[in-house]
Formats: sequence, C-alpha cells, structure tokens
Amino acid sequence: MSNHSPTIQMRITNLGLEFISEFITKILNQQCNFMIPFMDLSDPSLQINITNATISEFISPNIKLKPKSPHGIIIKATNGSLKSHSFFTTFLPLIFQTVTVTGEADVNASNFIVKLEMDVLTRNLHPLIKLRKCAMNIRNISVVYHTNSNLLNILSTMKNLMSQIIVRKISTEFCKRMNQTMIANVNDMIVRIPQYSKLLGNLYTNYEFQV
Repeated sequence: MSNHSPTIQMRITNLGLEFISEFITKILNQQCNFMIPFMDLSDPSLQINITNATISEFISPNIKLKPKSPHGIIIKATNGSLKSHSFFTTFLPLIFQTVTVTGEADVNASNFIVKLEMDVLTRNLHPLIKLRKCAMNIRNISVVYHTNSNLLNILSTMKNLMSQIIVRKISTEFCKRMNQTMIANVNDMIVRIPQYSKLLGNLYTNYEFQV
C-alpha cells in the first residue's frame, strides 16, 4: 500500500520570498526593454495612433512579496523608472477640415507603483502561479513632443490627452509583459523541479504540492 502523506512539510519564509523577489527583479531587468508593435487608442473627440513605442533605460522597482490568504501572494513594486520613445499620428477636426499631425514623443516615467495579486494553484502536483490582478500607477511623468506642426503646441488639452493614453498603454503593456515573462518564467522553473530525485546514497526526495 502506497502512502502519499508527506514526511516533511515546508513553508515559504520571508527569506524565501526575498529570494523570489530577487529572481523577479532579474527577469524584469532582462525582459523589459521591448517594443510595442502597434497601438490604436481612440478618444471620443480625437483619433490617436501610436506606433513603435519602445521602452528603454528601465530601472527595476523595489519588489516586496507577502502572502495573501488563503493561497495567494501579493507583490508590490515601488520607485521604478523607465523611458519610452514612440511615433504618433493624430487627426484634429477643425472648422473646415481635418488636419493630420504626426510626430514623436519621449516619455520619462518615475516613481511608479505596481501591485500584483497572484493565486498559487496546483498542476500535476507542482505549484502554479496565476496572475489575478495587476495595477500600475505612474506618479511622475513628463512627455516631450517633437513635431513640425504648431497645432500640437497650441492645443494643450490634446497634449494632456495623449499623455494619458501613453501612460495607459504603458501600464497595460507592463502588466501583459509581467504575465508573459515573469509569471511564465517562474512557472517554467517550478515545473522543471523533479518530483523524485536522489540526494545522497539511499536518500531520495519525492515531493507533492497541494493547496
């Protein structure tokens, strides 16, 4: 008769969470210089297309992990910064005609806060992390526009709107990349851990993960 009851039980300690935090930071530093292939976001009064938005000079935020009942983890990241460069096209409806304005935008964002909530599930007796919530708040941002048209300098309202759209896209893309890179890498690392392995001599480990 086989006995599946564990002989050793382990808990994730604060030291373990700090190790995971460092692992996540390493992934972020490697993966967050990326290009957004195309973005099409519209406002009821303005049509704005932003293309080839590249995030560079990314400084990873301070990451802290803490457990969340019953089987979850909360990640809070603070004091990060990034720079982004993009091309934009917008259509301004004037009195007699619609004018097309094109140009480039440089974004400097700092002191942003990211909050992630994740559930720890079980798949094939291995832990599986699933991202449940992702929110990003950029507290300090400056946008510099480069265009040959004077209309953009006159219409400050449109410049503020474009800044909001760029921030929203960065936030959306950041959360998507977190799910596609950070979560995927962590899950891939966990799945590769063998359930049955030899330690020393006749000493073996056989682990199962349950929540």
